[in-house]
Amino acid sequence: MASAARYFLNSTSSLEEDGCPSTLRDRLRDDDTPATSSSIGPIPYQNIYQQVHDCLGKSLETSKPESKVVPTPDRNDQASQLRESYARMGMSLHSSAIEHLVKAHTDVQAKTASFAEKSSETLSQSKKLYANIAYPLSATLCHHNDHEDHPRATVAVHLKKLQEEIAAAREEDECCATEEQAWKQLNKELADQGGQNGVDAELLKVAEDLKKQAEAIVEEKCRLLDEVDKEFKAEIQNETLKMMQDLFDD
Repeated sequence: MASAARYFLNSTSSLEEDGCPSTLRDRLRDDDTPATSSSIGPIPYQNIYQQVHDCLGKSLETSKPESKVVPTPDRNDQASQLRESYARMGMSLHSSAIEHLVKAHTDVQAKTASFAEKSSETLSQSKKLYANIAYPLSATLCHHNDHEDHPRATVAVHLKKLQEEIAAAREEDECCATEEQAWKQLNKELADQGGQNGVDAELLKVAEDLKKQAEAIVEEKCRLLDEVDKEFKAEIQNETLKMMQDLFDD
């Protein structure tokens, strides 16, 4: 075995003369090696083993000393076994490298496609979010609740309507207050006249009933005003919640 190894090492000096690469890597890089392909299908490399085998065989045969007697080739000698081992190892390494390259290329393509899909989804969501942010709140329409008193309109329209209702309620409240003051003044005058001239009890009773009716009217109007105020606040809160919900839903 030692003589065979020494015999193989001494043969490397004649590699350049025969035009054969000095290493297995150089041989695998030779122009005769089939080009790789990016496809996933099987790649024919049946001649790799033969190329490596022939290369090593040529190197060993070139380095042999000249002899008058040509020895009979023996497939069981150490040089042939070493050549076979290196040839098989070269074919295995070449096939493994090509397999890993094809697998790596496939993985990169799959990850690239997945990244492109996720980027497209993110970009679409960003565009929708920007459209919601850029859309003015004053132009946002509220939801229609199938009621004639609450049609589908913008927030500005609803606020204007509520302002008109509040103004009308305040005007009515002022009228009630004026009416109440007038009744108080009338009752006072009647009381003064009754004390001086002796107005009968029936007239005082009528005046008291009128006073109670006026107070009831004032109380009712105040209650209506409070209801309008509560309705206004609830309406504003509902509209705000709806707009925030629509923004998050989009």
